[in-house]
Amino acid sequence: MVQAVFALHADGHDSEDIHIMSCWDYVAAVERKRQQQSQLTKMLARLLTLMDEGFGDIYLHEAQRGSHIFVVHLPRREQIQRVRDLLLLHNARLIRYVDTWTVTYLSR
Repeated sequence: MVQAVFALHADGHDSEDIHIMSCWDYVAAVERKRQQQSQLTKMLARLLTLMDEGFGDIYLHEAQRGSHIFVVHLPRREQIQRVRDLLLLHNARLIRYVDTWTVTYLSR
């Protein structure tokens, strides 16, 4: 993961646009959020999970297996493929581009 950060820096990405969340912090944050939700909110969240093909559940499952969450903010949409290629070179999996209205699957 550190090598991916160095590669992104070398490609001109600012440190403020690169975020890493440890697997245990991600799992704890999800569990905390779920405990604070009302029953209606939990039901709606499950419904949304079905519609987004389990996007959140997939990341939670991976975090529970020890995978860390790596987030790169892209100021320009044109950077997607280049960043995807850099991350794949460093064994990233389940790469998604999340926009306001869409989620684009960039790897499996």
